[in-house]
Amino acid sequence: MPDLRGIGDSGLPQKPLSGYDKVTVAGDIHQLVERLGLGPVHVIGHDHGAAVAYAYSATYRDEVRSFVFCEMALMGVAGDRGIEYFMDQREELRLWHLSFHAANHVAEMLIRGREREYLRWFYRMQIVNVDAISDDDIEVYARSYAGPGGLRLEFYRAFYQDGIDNAKLKENRLTIPVLALGGADSIRDLCVSSMEAVADDVTGVVIDECGHWLPEERPQEFLRAVLPFLAAAGS
Repeated sequence: MPDLRGIGDSGLPQKPLSGYDKVTVAGDIHQLVERLGLGPVHVIGHDHGAAVAYAYSATYRDEVRSFVFCEMALMGVAGDRGIEYFMDQREELRLWHLSFHAANHVAEMLIRGREREYLRWFYRMQIVNVDAISDDDIEVYARSYAGPGGLRLEFYRAFYQDGIDNAKLKENRLTIPVLALGGADSIRDLCVSSMEAVADDVTGVVIDECGHWLPEERPQEFLRAVLPFLAAAGS
């Protein structure tokens, strides 16, 4: 489960300043897969990682067996049910951070020095099972995000380029099996609608009593959905 470009320890000592569109980040992961000689793979991603996983699956389609898309809506593919829906502050004020993080340098200026408090509030805001992400977990993330260039909000600033890229990628629809997972107390079936806009073989699951942090909040339910799906997709 590799860190994406600029996230965690990835890119140290000098994190890249650019290249955070999901097609470029997918290229990073593809180089890693090739270097490790993993061959055709099953790709699973959550949030930004899910958007990267779609770009990977659509770009390197002959090298992907199946794709799990978790708790994300794709930019540029699902009309009023994509990321654009969440960036409309008239309807979804709880996701105001999408626009805030896209404000170049301003977000970093206001968050810097308060990473721990900011992250704790974020994890608690979008969670149902509050014990799923502990204070010790938050400390690990806070140390990473507080490092030089650690916030990496460029992932948000790349959304509009992602929309352009996704609109082109979806012209060649995915034919591999796709599993779309959403939390019932988060974005629910929007994961499915994003995938149905770009793929032919989509299975959707909404997990009850779950917020945004689906693998952490409901690990057993997550595995009950994912493992049979992977088995059916083949090795």
